[in-house]
Amino acid sequence: MAQDLYDVAHTQRYAAHLYDTKQYEAAAQEYKNLFRLNTGNDSAIHGIFISYRKSKLYDSTIHFIHRTWPIAERSPLYVKHEYIKSLILSGNYVSAGDFLKQDSGAGFAQKYDLYYYALSGQWKAISPQTLQNLSMTSRNADAWQKLVEKQKHLKYAKPGIALAMSTLVPGSGKFYTHDWKDGVLSFLTVGSLAYESYIGFHARGTKSVLGWVFGGLAVGFYSGNIYGSYTSATRYNKSLDNRIHNEAEKLTISDF
Repeated sequence: MAQDLYDVAHTQRYAAHLYDTKQYEAAAQEYKNLFRLNTGNDSAIHGIFISYRKSKLYDSTIHFIHRTWPIAERSPLYVKHEYIKSLILSGNYVSAGDFLKQDSGAGFAQKYDLYYYALSGQWKAISPQTLQNLSMTSRNADAWQKLVEKQKHLKYAKPGIALAMSTLVPGSGKFYTHDWKDGVLSFLTVGSLAYESYIGFHARGTKSVLGWVFGGLAVGFYSGNIYGSYTSATRYNKSLDNRIHNEAEKLTISDF
């Protein structure tokens, strides 16, 4: 009699093999096959969740939950935990915020407030009580404390100041935002063009073609330098936020 290689036992062993060999996306598909063979199998559901999370396929987890439990609020508690984790890690902050407002009991929302606020950039909403609660549940409590303090003391550039500085001295606004290379380039370019324009006008007066050409170029680069300093400040601020966000994401994944 031929052996059925697609029965529950074989499928479960193969899914576990894929997971153990870090073929997480393939493992998730095999765990889904196991779930179809044995609907309601908690180990299959857990395998799907953890495999998708290891693959960073958070949207796939969300879609699976929506298909299996059309109303996520009525799903089992362990599914709700995975659902909110996936919403947060996928960047679906609006849905995550709405879901956390649901009364899931057992301090459900409090367990995820920090991760939701940190990854959605709502750092000011993180209360001392939230951090205190975290100390009892997270292996990274100290790292979170330090990250919250680090974010609190970030020194953002002010685009208006960068603009004003480069208006007075070309390139200085970019120095202010630590964009040293572009700052030097702007200073030398505008200065060189202005000097060449001065030489032309000094030699031939207003009839100097080169004076007008270099003068026009100098004005164009000077204007671009002013606008560039403003955008450099916004990029600098965004880079600060991105670094903090990446650190928060790593800690969140570690806690989850």
